Amino acid sequence: MNNIHELLLPKYLHSVKGLELLAKKTVASFLPGLHQSKRTGAGMEFSNYRTYQSGDDLRMLDWKLYARSDRFYIREAEQEKNIHVQFLIDTSASMLHEDSGLQKIDYARFLIATIGWLALQQGDRLSLQSMNEHQITRLGPKPGRKFFQRLLYQLLQLNCSGKFPNTANHFAPTTSKKEKHLLLFFTDLYEHHDEIFQTLKNYRRPQQEIILFHLMGQNELEMSFKGSVTLEDLETKQRIQLGSKEDRLKYKELLSERIDGLKDQFTTMQMDYLLVNMQESPGSILPYFLKKRIHSRN
Repeated sequence: MNNIHELLLPKYLHSVKGLELLAKKTVASFLPGLHQSKRTGAGMEFSNYRTYQSGDDLRMLDWKLYARSDRFYIREAEQEKNIHVQFLIDTSASMLHEDSGLQKIDYARFLIATIGWLALQQGDRLSLQSMNEHQITRLGPKPGRKFFQRLLYQLLQLNCSGKFPNTANHFAPTTSKKEKHLLLFFTDLYEHHDEIFQTLKNYRRPQQEIILFHLMGQNELEMSFKGSVTLEDLETKQRIQLGSKEDRLKYKELLSERIDGLKDQFTTMQMDYLLVNMQESPGSILPYFLKKRIHSRN
């Protein structure tokens, strides 16, 4: 899966079955063997051994230990602490930006489907919320594959328009203050008056971790457009022209400063910031997600 743009075709990105298939392939490709082992029950982890008692599930007998000790032992399991994985997605007009024919909103759909599929396998509850100045959508939280497919369907119905809302209080969290959960926010961080940061401040809760996925195209990161180029703001329709080598160098210098500033700002807010190049496969993000998930439930 070296070039994900060869895989992210409309027939996959624009249907529930296609998104689910992409998610399964991505998880299987980057985490081989994760779903190959037989499980004795959803959300169960090995904890300890104890001697067999009448009525115990024979599937939990450890036959290798019996061969060594001539005694029956049961592998005890404990219930895993499942969490609420909450997806937030920015649906302002700037998410329509394209890189190699792929829009940011489609890449976000792919990311959410992939992480959602992995969370589903862990028995987690999922929820989805999208936001722009014209529309707010909320779905969940619920567990199970049926709901996951409903979430994918809702993802496909999202329309990008307008700006990101400037009133953070419109977006009260949909989870209990005591519930352990992991909030994943997908955005290009394009804002006019600090509205994204204000919204994130409103979402902070105890027992919660927040990861912000900053989506950027390779053409934005490298300013890889050929020749003189006119850039148009998808939200305000303002235009600027870049042509000289000095313009491009200045752009990249300012971008580097902004990214460093964002990292510092999110660190101060005790949130995780992850810059995502749209040329990368979501599979490279999955180990990071699993690590944060384990930390969240402990």
